[in-house]
Amino acid sequence: MLNRQSIQELISSQNKDMGFSLDQEFYTDEDIFQIDYQSFFLNHWIFIDHESSLKKIGDYILFNLNYDSVRITKLKDRVVAKYTSSGKDCCLEIFEGLIFLNFSYNPDNFDEFITPVKDFIKFHDLTNAKIAYRKTYPTRGNWKLTLDNFYECYHCGPAHPEYCEVHSAEYIQSFGAGSNSGPVSDKFNKELEEWNKKVSDLGHLTGGFEEKNLSYYFRGAERTPLSNGNLSETIDGTPVSTLMGKFRDFDGGYTTIGISPFNSMLMVNDFATLFRFVPRSALQTDIELLWLVDKDVILKDVDIKKMIWMWDKTTIADQNIIENNQKGVLSSHYAPGKLSDMELKVKSFHNWYLRRLENIVK
Repeated sequence: MLNRQSIQELISSQNKDMGFSLDQEFYTDEDIFQIDYQSFFLNHWIFIDHESSLKKIGDYILFNLNYDSVRITKLKDRVVAKYTSSGKDCCLEIFEGLIFLNFSYNPDNFDEFITPVKDFIKFHDLTNAKIAYRKTYPTRGNWKLTLDNFYECYHCGPAHPEYCEVHSAEYIQSFGAGSNSGPVSDKFNKELEEWNKKVSDLGHLTGGFEEKNLSYYFRGAERTPLSNGNLSETIDGTPVSTLMGKFRDFDGGYTTIGISPFNSMLMVNDFATLFRFVPRSALQTDIELLWLVDKDVILKDVDIKKMIWMWDKTTIADQNIIENNQKGVLSSHYAPGKLSDMELKVKSFHNWYLRRLENIVK
């Protein structure tokens, strides 16, 4: 059993090897997982669902925690969230139709949390959206190992042919897991500059946000172009639905938003793919995806298979990669491996996690 002093020693040891994967205990130890779950997951604002799931008064959503559950219910004049075990209120905020919960008794300020990325979300007008499809991918892997996979695109070329059909090699090199997640690509930066001008002329949002200093959060956002004239993240690059939000025309763009380590939003002009990563145990994480379209779209007219094609196939492949990585980490022969220049976001995530954990265990 690891005590706080042992964990501090692990952190100190890891600090000497920044630029490597984490020590085995961070990916396997149940004591560390409990600290992670209580201090990270339960203390973040977590996107749970969309208001369109609550169609009429009395409708509810049940979100299962590891040791409790929360019932989110639509009343006549508001939406409330209460723990099923005690009936006590759970902290709830709704922004752009997105239902967020915070399980802390002293939650951080929601406006402070959402402000840096809110313009990117609002441009897609998710208030006027609805859920078209959802799917859960139970994954036998630690939550940090799961996020290590999503915070780099070094593996995308050999592992994700679908992703590579939609996104160029230059984008994958430098932006594949968010801005500055890999080496700079002068070719892509030129393409981005030209696209930004075209998109600005349409009155569409451009630019991005990146955390400059170590913060309580781990957020980021940017708008970038898809490759090869694609208008959507589909098998043939053509839209499956109508324009969402404030878009005047299809601009061939891609909005990526990391609200926290536990939520990501990846949105094209006609649909949004929302990710939720829920730690279930030291060796289990649920990856949950929701696809949203404009609220006025008739769902039977949407080609669901075409819409979910890329992220469904990519997440299934990632699920297999993560589970194989977890087997390797569990080996008695495991030793932290050096991160490549294509894994800069992983290094940033590790630094954020270790600094936060160090403050917690102190």
